[in-house]
Amino acid sequence: MTIDHIAADRPAGGTRLRYACLTLCALPLLAGCSSGGTERHDDAPPPPPNEAAILNDASPQSIIDTYRRGGLQVSNDHDTTATACGEAHCQAAAATDQVTVMQFSTTREATTYHQTHPDTFLVENIVVTLPSATPADARAQYEHLTTMAVE
Repeated sequence: MTIDHIAADRPAGGTRLRYACLTLCALPLLAGCSSGGTERHDDAPPPPPNEAAILNDASPQSIIDTYRRGGLQVSNDHDTTATACGEAHCQAAAATDQVTVMQFSTTREATTYHQTHPDTFLVENIVVTLPSATPADARAQYEHLTTMAVE
């Protein structure tokens, strides 16, 4: 086999070299088009809010303590988490002879419970139940103090 014959088997003009250069130059561009990355694009919608985020540090018992400091009658307070939260799907609950306070993990869960229980009011992830016979001025005080305790 002569040198002229070997040269005839190779592509003319360094075509292999050109293909190699094109391939090496194109790889970084193709890698940038990958859809598996976590980068955000300006036209992408924002991520949903974290529903599990802690809304406030108020517990049912701390809210009942706020009622007491605010001069409202709260007698016989006790934890009702074991009995109330199984059915209501709340995180914690406490009750007195006058009021029941339930804490939910999200405002959405609290809202769902509130919408199906007419004698309640809602502040963020807290639902408070008062007897229907509670006077309007006392109800307003409970609502105000609950808002203060949650903020």
